[in-house]
Order: sequence, then structure tokens, then C-alpha cells
Amino acid sequence: MKHEFHLIHIFAVLVVSLALERDDYKGGWNDNHDSWLTTQRCNIRKIHQKSVMSADEFRKYFEDEPVIIVGAPAVLNVKTRNLCQKSELLKMYGDLNVTLSSANTFSHARRIVKFSDYVDQYLNQHTLDQVANETWYLFGDNNHSEWKEIFQSYIEQDFFYDHERLNGRESSLSFGIGGSGSGVPFHVHGPGFSEVLWGRKRWFLMPKGVQPDFDPDETTSSHFFIVPSATYSLQACVASYKVQLNASG
Repeated sequence: MKHEFHLIHIFAVLVVSLALERDDYKGGWNDNHDSWLTTQRCNIRKIHQKSVMSADEFRKYFEDEPVIIVGAPAVLNVKTRNLCQKSELLKMYGDLNVTLSSANTFSHARRIVKFSDYVDQYLNQHTLDQVANETWYLFGDNNHSEWKEIFQSYIEQDFFYDHERLNGRESSLSFGIGGSGSGVPFHVHGPGFSEVLWGRKRWFLMPKGVQPDFDPDETTSSHFFIVPSATYSLQACVASYKVQLNASG
């Protein structure tokens, strides 16, 4: 049986959603954050891959549940990870106008700013008293021709690309950067593949038919405390060098 998940995700530290640098290197990004963002709870199954998975393997073993893939797939995108260092992105795109979305469930509002202003002014840690419809972050609304260096360098995982194609769907790449504590409250999500290039991203997933009680305009961070942890069916923090696959809806 296929599952559709309601999910909420929080950027636990700044995420740009593999070079073998020293362990303390963060790509130039500031990862200052409150301790609650680094909770170790993770009950989503982790798959340690020594080789790249095939579409048949994925369909047989992992199609019906979200999983975190650790290992081989991460090394495919060394070039993209290097391009997403803070200094590199500012050098390439500092003067580029980017479209920000409000960080509430439906993300209707938009704001256009220079990318350098977004990095300098919008990526400070988000506080619990901020409301989501007044919190802005960069995700989606990407002009692929303007961000071509990023999109052309990124290597899609064959097993996911092939799986979507075999099911009559096309994959579409999106690129985003969010500050510590930012993110989007609960919303419905179809099948997806998420790779964290820098930082960490926390996911909360609930099965189809389970509707949490929440305010779509509350800050994402507040739901971490408002909704009891026992309510979440699945929870994980996906860090650099790991990727997450959401089950098909």
C-alpha cells in the first residue's frame, strides 16, 4: 500500500537543500543555533548504501516508506556541494534577484530581493515569536537558466529518476537555502528526494488520514513544542552527507 505523508520540516541549522573537507568546515555558513534544534531523535529508517541503488531495488524494498540513505549516493554531488559554499554562491549570484516565499503552510506571499541581501539580512536564527507568514526563505521559484551552474552540476539519483519515469511522472529540481529554525509547517507532500548539501534539516511526517491540530501561520519552530512529540509518526534530522526519500503518495 502506498502512503501519503503530511509533513513539517525545520531547517535545524542553515541548509543549502561531497567534498572531503575537515570535519569542522561548514562551507562558510554560520550554523549558530539553539540546543533544541539538535535533538537526536530519529525514527525514520536509515539505509546504508555501499553502491548506488537501482530503480528495481527501490521499488522492491523502499517504495512504501520514507527512508534516509547514507553512504554512496552523497559522493555524486561533490561539485554541487562545493559550488554551494557561501563565498561561491555570493560570487556567482550576489547581485541576482531571487524570489522568497513566506514560510507558512500555503506560502502564498512572495518577495523579491537581491541574493546577497537575503544572505546578509534574512538568514539570522528565527525566533519562536516570529509568525510563519512574516518569515521569508528561499526555496523553489528557481529560474534554471539563472542558476544553471547549480542545476547543471547536480546529478540526479538514477533510481529515483527512473522510478518516477516508470510511473509516468517527471522529476523537477528545486534549490533552497533556509536560516536556522526556519521551514514550513505541516503540508501535504508527494514523492520526493531531498539532499542536504550543508547543514541539517529536520522532518516530521504523519501518515495519510492523520490531521494534526496546528495553525498554518504559526512559526515552524513553535510546532516543535506545541505538538507533542508522541503525535509524530516519524521524525528525522537529515544532515550533510545524507539524503532522504519520501514515500510515494
